[in-house]
Amino acid sequence: RPTGNYSYVDIFEPPTDDDGNYLIDDTLAYGPEQLDWTFTEPGFYSANISGAHALPGGNIMVCEGSSGRLFEVTLDGQVVWEYINPVSNVNGPLSQGQPPTQNATFRATRYPTDYEAFVGRDLTPGLPVELNPTPSDCIIFNGEPVALNAEPDPLRARALQNPVQNEVTVVNETGKPIVVEVFSTQGILMGRASSPGERVTLPCRAWPAGIYMLHLATEDRSSFATSKLIKTD
Repeated sequence: RPTGNYSYVDIFEPPTDDDGNYLIDDTLAYGPEQLDWTFTEPGFYSANISGAHALPGGNIMVCEGSSGRLFEVTLDGQVVWEYINPVSNVNGPLSQGQPPTQNATFRATRYPTDYEAFVGRDLTPGLPVELNPTPSDCIIFNGEPVALNAEPDPLRARALQNPVQNEVTVVNETGKPIVVEVFSTQGILMGRASSPGERVTLPCRAWPAGIYMLHLATEDRSSFATSKLIKTD
């Protein structure tokens, strides 16, 4: 295209007669003249594979194949969710936060939970696909009432010093084991350690200077705390 490469998802209804035969006038271009719906956005482009299909609720499921991006868009052009395939066809699963490469996805189909092939199957979510996944404390709604105002007990653990240079030392005042994890701003796990006692130390001399996230949690994840950690040279 003169203005650069980009893709569209289009919906149109070919003109047909009562028997379903395609109507075409030898003196005109193929119809219809107008699309029923179309979608594009900045950066949306795939040179091959890919696909799209309409969902029962009216939204459109799109597979942007060459970049491994899957997303659902409403008819007014709002992307309601997206997912980037975290598996490289060369190296396998990538670490969470690692820029995806060679993760092309040929096609993707969304199936409803009552799809007949799922009957009798265990659909319990398993471990994350990504390596070194960022811990999640989200409450997954399963149709049962949940106490939206319920909060975990505060975690009595903290970094002894911040900023840090050579090591991260965490003081554990909970009286029970905790898990210490540090993540980069890209979600890459930099280090993990368990603390059965009062203190735990993570070496960080080799980390680049910058901002990190320190995540502390009890082993059952009932209490947790997250804070910003600064590494200096």
